[in-house]
Amino acid sequence: MAHESTTAHSSPMLDEGQHALPPVVGQLRAGTLFLLAYYAFFLVSKLVGFMPGYSLDDYAIVRAAGDNSLAGFFISQGRYGSALMDVILHACNLTMSSFSTIGLAATAVFSGLFFRDALDLPPKGTATIAIGLGALLGAHPYYTEYVSYRQAALPMSLTFLGMWLALRLYRGALGAGTVRVSHLIASVLVATLVMGFNQLAVCFLSIAVLCVHVRRLQHGLPPGLGLGFLRRQGWLAPPVHAAVAGIVLILCNMLVAKLVLVTAGVPATGRSELIPVELLTQRWTELTHLVTVLWAQSETVAAWPAKALAAAGFIVLLVARLGTAKGSAWLAVVVLIAATVAALIPIAVTVTWWPVPRTLIAVPFALAAAVSVLIPTSNPRVTLAGILLITSGCIFSAHSQSILFNQQRLNRWDQMQAREMALLATEKYPEAASKLAIVGPTWSHEIAQSIAQGDMNISALGVDWALDPLFDEATGRDQNVRLAPEFSGLCSTSAKYPAPSSLHKQGDEVVICMH
Repeated sequence: MAHESTTAHSSPMLDEGQHALPPVVGQLRAGTLFLLAYYAFFLVSKLVGFMPGYSLDDYAIVRAAGDNSLAGFFISQGRYGSALMDVILHACNLTMSSFSTIGLAATAVFSGLFFRDALDLPPKGTATIAIGLGALLGAHPYYTEYVSYRQAALPMSLTFLGMWLALRLYRGALGAGTVRVSHLIASVLVATLVMGFNQLAVCFLSIAVLCVHVRRLQHGLPPGLGLGFLRRQGWLAPPVHAAVAGIVLILCNMLVAKLVLVTAGVPATGRSELIPVELLTQRWTELTHLVTVLWAQSETVAAWPAKALAAAGFIVLLVARLGTAKGSAWLAVVVLIAATVAALIPIAVTVTWWPVPRTLIAVPFALAAAVSVLIPTSNPRVTLAGILLITSGCIFSAHSQSILFNQQRLNRWDQMQAREMALLATEKYPEAASKLAIVGPTWSHEIAQSIAQGDMNISALGVDWALDPLFDEATGRDQNVRLAPEFSGLCSTSAKYPAPSSLHKQGDEVVICMH
């Protein structure tokens, strides 16, 4: 048809080597390079995640097998998809942790397919960059915190599967001309369901929509909304479509979450409520500080050299493009800003401020989206940029391994200490040893106080709801263990654990003074 000829027309943002849609064979070649690198770095950096391990949530969920369902907890956080999954698994006498291995493998597969289709890398001049982007996304330690939550593997695998399907439906809805409404509605419905597993899906899908419309702009295709203003100001089309997608998904998610909350009669938590107007100034300050940390400062999970190398890869490409194709260079800057905003949507708009690594997992995707705008190019600096990204991925891979290795150490120390305390209580007060009251535990162990960030890799001994299942798992006995700050006065003059005199019998409980 006549309107399909637009793929060969020039565009304000069209650069050399971009006069038509890339051939399918070349596209598969670039996608294959990206997938091979992504899967390799994902497995190398997260291999320990296939072994048994316990986050705070894992202790509670493993212990809950056969007991009450956690559906109400998930509903209170707006995770209606996870609530439904928990009901089904509970009926089968299983937990999410039962699928930790297959869930992580499926996550690797579906996340790689989603990133490949979202970035839609052109074949020319992309070999090194494709490998570098695969390394960056596959190894980044922000997602590794999710891997440390074995129970999260199953819902996250379904999240990436759903996002991949929603993305494919969205691209099918746009086509080369008229929007196919049925595909667009199906995409929104799938995406809304996906957000019931994890609200961070809005970040990934908004960035994916941004990428889709960048490629349409570069290939001379009309913007999906078909507005005359977007046709005249082509560079605005990608961020406008991404913003519309984000707003639609947030509203749909809020509507479904509210209906489920009301139906189930469960009170909402701050995680599922929007920030009030009076906190906006404070939140802006928090966000500006967070952005500097994300791109330039060291964290427990990611040191600044790896971040600097990844940013340097983008800057090298940007400088190369400024000399030959300023349109693409400025579009890349717009994409980086818009994608970073999209990556921070959930923590920015909800009442609870909790910028831990697992809430920031879309940040490396924002950088990858910006890098993808700057290719193809015949500039020799593209090889240098790819090497910088690959090197960054190698360092990120080591950070990811450290996170999971430290979790193994922490699990071992926690369980050994729990067994020791249970044994001391049995030896000194056998008649009350099944009820323990712990006073003054810390969130870390003496030799590794720097392995924690947020609530990642903190000791379960200091978390009330994880403490009891920790002792059950460590001893194999059904014990009643709690934190008991009301006995702080007693412990202020007492010897401290591991001294036998740190144990005191109070009523039918054994009080253990730790600090």
